[in-house]
Amino acid sequence: MSEAVLQRKLARAEAKVRLLESLIEDKTRELYLQTVALKASNETLERIFDAMPGPVLVLDEHLVVQRFNRSALKLLEATPLLLTGLPATRFFPTIEASVARVDVEGGAVMTEAEWRLEGPALPVLATLARFSDGVERHVVVIATDLRDRKALELELRHAQKLEAIGALAAGVAHEVNTPLQFISDNVDFLVEALTSFDAFARRIEEAAPGIWSRVSEEPAFEELPFFRERIPKSLGRVKSGLERVTEIVRALKDFSHPGGEKAPVRLAPLVHRAVTVGRHELKGMDVQVEVPEGLEAYGYESDLNQVMLNLLVNAAHAIVDRHGDATLGRIRVFVDGGPEQVVLHVQDNGGGMPPAVQARVFEPFFTTKPVGKGTGQGLPICRKLIVERHGGRLWFDSAPGEGTTFHIGLPVAAAPSSGATHEPTRRAAGG
Repeated sequence: MSEAVLQRKLARAEAKVRLLESLIEDKTRELYLQTVALKASNETLERIFDAMPGPVLVLDEHLVVQRFNRSALKLLEATPLLLTGLPATRFFPTIEASVARVDVEGGAVMTEAEWRLEGPALPVLATLARFSDGVERHVVVIATDLRDRKALELELRHAQKLEAIGALAAGVAHEVNTPLQFISDNVDFLVEALTSFDAFARRIEEAAPGIWSRVSEEPAFEELPFFRERIPKSLGRVKSGLERVTEIVRALKDFSHPGGEKAPVRLAPLVHRAVTVGRHELKGMDVQVEVPEGLEAYGYESDLNQVMLNLLVNAAHAIVDRHGDATLGRIRVFVDGGPEQVVLHVQDNGGGMPPAVQARVFEPFFTTKPVGKGTGQGLPICRKLIVERHGGRLWFDSAPGEGTTFHIGLPVAAAPSSGATHEPTRRAAGG
C-alpha cells in the first residue's frame, strides 16, 4: 500500500475521531445541562416540600420514616437525627390500620389520630396514600394540626353551655321573682300589721294599765311580751333574707342577659353583680370593690360579666389553695386609667404563680387543677373576649407566695377605626 493511500486513511480516521470527540463533547454538555436542570428541579421540589405549611412524611414499605419536612419536625418537636429511620408506629400507633385501609380502598384515606413522640398527645387529621418510585413502594402522610380546631370546638361547646345556663338562669330568675314578690308583699303587710298592733297595745297599756295587767296575766297572753319583742326582729330577718334572695335573682337575671351590640357598660354594678353571682365561691372572703358608681367602659356587657366572674372565682381558688381557710382571703377590685382607657384590677392574696405557670396561663387546655376540676379554657376565653372582641388588653402581675393581680384594659368609648390592638407583654411582679 502506497504512502499516499495510508495518509488518506489516516486523515479519514482522524476526521472520524474528531467527529466522535465532537459528538461526545455535545452529549457531555447535554448531560451536564440536564443534570444541572434536574438538580435545580430537585432543589425546587425540596424547597416546596420543606415550605409546605403542613407536616409531610414519606415512609418506606416497612413504615419507617425516610423523608420529612420542617413542619413535621416542628409538630413532633423532634430533631432530624431522631426522626430519620424512626418507625412511624412510635408516634402514630394506629398507622398500620390506616395503611391497611389505603390498600383496600385505594386512593387517599383520611383519619383523625393522636400523635405523641416526646411531648403531649397532638390531635391531627392524617391523609395517607401510596406511591411507587419504580423501585419501592412508599407511603406518604400529610397531617393537619387540629389543636386550634379542637380548641374552637371546646370554646363553642363552652359558649353553648353558658348560653343554655344563661337562658335557664333567666327563666328561673323570672319564675322565682313572682313568688318572691308575693312573699315580700305579705311580709311587709305582717310587719305593718304587727307594728300597728304593737302601737295599739302600747296605747292600751298606757291608758288603762289595770286592764292591761289583768289581760296580760291570762295564760293565753303570758307569752305576749316575748312575741312583741321577737316577732318584729324575726320578720326583719325574713325581710333581709328576702331582699338578699331578690338581689341574687336580679343579679342572675342581669348576668344571664345575652346583650347585643357594644354599648357603654357601668362597671360598678357589673363588679357587684359578679360578686353576688359568685358568692358561693367567695363565701367568707373579704371582697373590696373600689369602683366609682358612674365609671363606664365600652363593650359587650355579657362578655365582661363572664370575664369578671371568671377572674373572681380564679382568685378565690388561689386563696383556698394557699390558705385553706377562706376567711383569710382578701380580694380587691379597683380601677385606674385615662380618658381613652379604663383598667380594672382584680388583686388577690393567694399563692401567686411560679414562672413556669405564668408563661402558660393563657395557653388553651393548660391547667394546674386536678383532672375533672378545670378545663384550662377559662383564662384563654377571657383573653379572647377582652383582646379580640373588645380590642382591649388582659395581663397580670404575680409573685409566688404573695398573690396575683389581673389587669383588664378596656376602651372608654367606641374606637374611631378597627385597627388591631395587642395586649402588652406580661409583667412578672418585681420585673
